Amino acid sequence: MVFGQWTDPLGGETIDEGLAVFFQAPQSYTGNDLAEFHCHGGRVCPRRLIESALHLGARLAEPGEFTRRAFLNGRIDLTQAEAVADLINAQTDAAARPGEGPRGRGRSRRRFTNCARGSSRSRRRSKPTSISRKRDWRKADRERLESVF
Repeated sequence: MVFGQWTDPLGGETIDEGLAVFFQAPQSYTGNDLAEFHCHGGRVCPRRLIESALHLGARLAEPGEFTRRAFLNGRIDLTQAEAVADLINAQTDAAARPGEGPRGRGRSRRRFTNCARGSSRSRRRSKPTSISRKRDWRKADRERLESVF
C-alpha cells in the first residue's frame, strides 16, 4: 500500500492524492495480480483518475469480470459466483441478505460469507447425473456462469 499523488499524464497537474494497493497473485480476489486505487469521492477526482489510467493503457472492467476471473481461476465456485450476482442485482435489503436472493433458497450462510471474503475453502459441487467427467462439469459451470453475467 502506497500513499501518493496522481498527476495528469498529459498536463502534469496533480489530480488527487490517495492510496494505491497492489494484490499479488494468487492472494487477490481474482487470483490475478491486481491494483486498486483509492481517491477522494465526488465526480471530478474519480473521473479524472479513470481518464488518466485509460490514457496510459488501462481499460474498464466488463460487468462481472472480476467474479468471472475468480471463478475461472478456481478462487470461488459457481454457487459463490451466483451469490455475488444476486447481491449486485438485489433491489431490496431483503434480497441482499444471504440466502434470500432469487437463487438463494437453500444456499448456506457460510458459503455466501466465504464468497464475500473471497475464500475458496468450500469447493464441493453436486455433480448432475448427465455430466460424467470433471472437465465437462467445469465447462457446464463456465456456460452457466456466462449466462449469469
